[in-house]
Order: sequence, then structure tokens, then C-alpha cells
Amino acid sequence: MCTTTGKGKIHTPILPNESTFDLQSHTGLRGLCALWVVLFHNFLWGSYGNIINLYASVAMPIFFILSGFSLSIFYGSKINNNNDFKKNFYRNRFARIYPMYILTLIVMLPLKFTDFGGPKIFVDGSVAQWISQIITNILLVNRWLWPLKLSYPINGPSWFVSVLWFQYMIFPYSIKCYRSINRKILSIAHHIILTVFISTFLMRKMNFVAATMTIISPGFLMFHTGMLCGFWCEDKIIEIKGKQNDSNFSHRFQMKWAKYADISSILLFSWVFVSTILKAAFEINYKANFVTQIYGTPLMIVMIISLTLDGGKSRIGKLCRLDVFQFLGKISMSLYLIHFPIMQYFCLILRYAAPNLLTLTDHRPMVMPNGTMPWWGVFIMVPISVLAAYLLEHYVETPCRKFIKVQRKVNED
Repeated sequence: MCTTTGKGKIHTPILPNESTFDLQSHTGLRGLCALWVVLFHNFLWGSYGNIINLYASVAMPIFFILSGFSLSIFYGSKINNNNDFKKNFYRNRFARIYPMYILTLIVMLPLKFTDFGGPKIFVDGSVAQWISQIITNILLVNRWLWPLKLSYPINGPSWFVSVLWFQYMIFPYSIKCYRSINRKILSIAHHIILTVFISTFLMRKMNFVAATMTIISPGFLMFHTGMLCGFWCEDKIIEIKGKQNDSNFSHRFQMKWAKYADISSILLFSWVFVSTILKAAFEINYKANFVTQIYGTPLMIVMIISLTLDGGKSRIGKLCRLDVFQFLGKISMSLYLIHFPIMQYFCLILRYAAPNLLTLTDHRPMVMPNGTMPWWGVFIMVPISVLAAYLLEHYVETPCRKFIKVQRKVNED
């Protein structure tokens, strides 16, 4: 398995066997995408958000695919022990996400009574609607109720957690079915086609351009596409295991996948970059978030598979293996959940301390109808968000996961 030194230098990798996967690049990719999302929101809700759009919603399918991929690898060999497998899976997922989720939900709740708390539906709603809204958010089932009004998340980015929670609930059952599929590449193609068809239909008939914010299409399809990718990589590695002692073969194999990783990542991120330029320079908006998320899925799949098999030799793999992105990958969920309320509290403070800074331009996004964060706020909010995410991961997520492990060991003894 590939490893890195403390300074981020990569040792010569060898091919993993069927029980050892090198997912270090995946961790870094999560960190890169999490930072992308934070920058996206800071610019979008900033003074020039009508001009600068980083289209980081494209990162959401990557998160879904990575999640399905990693879980299929980690739990694929454990499904035969049915009772322990389900119990351990649910406990681990709960400790990994729920405490952080609830904490950020509590932090976000007071903002709903301000000018910086999101859609006015929260302020204008009845008491019964408010109670229902809070209950569905606490139970993480709000996005399961789309297109009802109850589907709105209190902490905007947490819609992703609600959709992912649905996939977690069915994962112990669906993994058995998906592991038994023989023609995995064909099944991946079917999932892509269904994603394109259903999501395009929802966009055209209901003007639903949010793409990934539903539990079935593409949430279910992308998550389970990730599972199929993980099982396919496992089969691929078992297939070539007998040739692993041939260093020339190992090098050629990894360089082939390194080329695929670089080509797919360059095409995907160039697509996003060009979309940003078209928006900023020419005011051309072709629903780039939706189009890239849905129709760019094949590029994401090739990139994620390639990063598993390239041994860290691709340029994008080396980038993802840098210490900074490994660190961001470790705190990615905390960073994703906490950055939004931090940004909005900053604007709330400015409202009383320096209200003129909220009206530097005429841009008024939905979540900030009475002002926007000053353009320079991104240089303050991003470091603060990273620090807050580190504290959340260190003092909330990690202790909860350790507690679950200790309890499991006590129960086993």
C-alpha cells in the first residue's frame, strides 16, 4: 500500500491486494472538495456572488460516490456476520456524523430568526410548521419529504447529510445485492443513464435544478454507483494479484490509471473553470451546476476509480496526498457542516457593527436578502471555518467514535 513520509513524499507504491486498499487519494479528494464548497459559499453569498460562481455543487456527486465506494470496501467482507455487521455499521455511522450534525443544527437555529438565516419560510411559518421542521431535521428525514416545505434543512448544507442518511439506512441490505452483481461496469452504466434521465425530467418538468438534493435520483444512484466502483476495483485487483511481483507490470498498470486520473480530473475541473469564466466575463449561465453534476458523472467515476489504482502516481493523486488536503479530508464533514453558520453569524455581527459593509453591491442572495458578506470576508471566514472544523473533529467526532469502539469492546467481552 502507498504511504507518505511526514513531509508528504511518496514512497514507491505496490498494488494493494484484495483486503488492502490505498484510499489515501480519496481522503485528499474529500478535503479538496470540502475546501471548494467552503470557498463557493463564501463567494456566492458575498458582495460579488452574482459574478463569481465556483460551481462547487459539482463536488456533491463526488462525495456520494466516495462514500459508497469506501463503505463497500470496508464492509464488503463483513456482511456474512449479519447481526454484528448491521449493529456495528449503524453505531459507527451514528458516531461519525450525528453528534456533529446536532451541534451545528443547534448553532444554526437562532439564525433562522434573523436576516441571515435562509429562506423567509422559516420566519413566516406557523408554530406547528416550525415544530415539524425541527423534528424532521433532528431525525434527519427532512430531504426524504421533498418536495414538501418540511424538506428544507435548518442548516443549509445539511441537506447532504439527510440524503446520505437514507443511503446509510438501506446500506446493510443493498450491499448484499450489489456485491452479487457480476457485470458491474454494465450496472454502473445503467445507473448513469437512470441518473441522467430522471434528473433531467425533474429539471424540465419541475425546474428542479438542485440535482443531487433528492434521496433517489441521483442520491441513491450515485451512492450505489460508488459501491459498484468499489467492488469493481476489488475484482480488478484480485484479477491481477498474480502478476504483482512483476515490477514492470505494476509500473505499467499504475501509469495507465494515472493517465486516466489526470485526463478525467483535467476535463472535469476545466469544465468548471470555463463555466466560472463564462459566468463572470460574459454572464452566460447554462445551469452549469446541474449540467456538470449530472452529465459530468462519468468523469467523476473514472477519476475516483483511477485514484484507487494509480498508486499515487498521477498528478491529481499527488495533489490529493499533500498533507494539507489529507488534513482537510479528515475534518471534511465538520468543515462542511460548520462553515455556513459561521459565515452567517459574521454577517449578523456586521449588521450591528458596520452595516454599510453589507451593502457594498446590490447583490442580494436568497439566504441574505438584506445584505451580503463583504468580498474580503472570505479571507477571514475560511481560516475560522477550518479551525472550528478541527475543534469539532477533535473534541466531538473523535471522542464519540472512541466511545462507540470502547462500548463495542465491552459488549463483546
